[in-house]
Amino acid sequence: MSHVEQDAVKGLIKTAADIRKIVEKKVGKIVSDDFLWDLLNRHGWKKKVPRPHHLKKMQRRKASLKKTPRKTWVP
Repeated sequence: MSHVEQDAVKGLIKTAADIRKIVEKKVGKIVSDDFLWDLLNRHGWKKKVPRPHHLKKMQRRKASLKKTPRKTWVP
């Protein structure tokens, strides 16, 4: 198991920048974004990001705020 995999199993967050440094050190030269993402894809790694909020949910929230009167008067 590689250094990156050991950290991932422990629950430590790894970014592409962290992995890029490790790969460039091992390869001995600068690697492109395409090379890095192809490498991660080849080993089954996926980009994980927070799920975006549903658009209709945000619209309902905005609509409910419009219908709610202010508690204080602002001149």
